Formats: sequence, structure tokens, C-alpha cells
Amino acid sequence: MNMNEPVILNATVLTELYDKDFLIDGSSSENSLKKSSKKKLAVVTGHPHQIPQHVNAFLQSILTACKLRSDEVVTTTASSASITYDAIQQTWGNSATLLFGVEPEAIGLPMHFPHFQLQTFGECTYLSSPPLEEIEKDRSLKLQLWQSLQKIFPV
Repeated sequence: MNMNEPVILNATVLTELYDKDFLIDGSSSENSLKKSSKKKLAVVTGHPHQIPQHVNAFLQSILTACKLRSDEVVTTTASSASITYDAIQQTWGNSATLLFGVEPEAIGLPMHFPHFQLQTFGECTYLSSPPLEEIEKDRSLKLQLWQSLQKIFPV
């Protein structure tokens, strides 16, 4: 086995290994994704694999400021073409989706909208923004993100 090749685990193995909800990254068919408990928020990042620790800590501080519990949020990456708005919506039934470093078209949304502009499509509100690393370093981006999040989550 080449060390650079991804390890592929089926949905059954993953659900037995982890007790939290997660989206299976592309290698599984949509039929293997079980309807999970309803989530308030889906977070989609542009990271190819796992979110780096310092970025995850920043994301957690954002979610805490929005008064969201970890069981109300699901986080996934847009590293696969099969990660679509439709698959996310069908799996978690979330009312909001945050896109960090991911263009709306990358998850199959049939529209483009500027960063920090709320966009409703179907039964979900979408918010596109730069990558979390950029927001973390820029005070004006943090402010724009916060102003948009306050419209979604009254805090």
C-alpha cells in the first residue's frame, strides 16, 4: 500500500468507530448515508482532509459565540465532488450552511453570491466566506462574518 493513498472505510465501519455525526467523504454512494438527526448548521470547509487544530479552535470559538452546541453542528470538507448541498440537506436537514473557502458552485448550488451575503435556497440559508485561516488573521473579515452570523443566529 502506498502511504499517499487514502484509506477507504465503509459507512458501517465509520459509524461503529465514531459516535458523532459526520458526512462520509465522497467514496460512498448516497444510499449509504443514513438520515441523521436534524442539525441547525452544516459547516463546509475547503480543507482537503481534516481541519488543522488551530483552525478548528477558531471555528469552535465562532460556534460558541453563536450559542451553538456541538450536537447542533456538522462539519465536513468539500474535498469530493459528491459533497453536494442536496446530500448535506437530505442527510442532516440543516437550516443553515456555512461555506469557508468553498464557492457555492463547488457543492452544486446553481448560483453564485458574494462573501458574507446570506442566500436562501430551498429550505436552507447559505453563507459563503473566505477560508477560516484568512478570517482568523483579518479583523475586518471577522467583523463581516460576525454581522452575517447574527442575522442567522440571533445572539
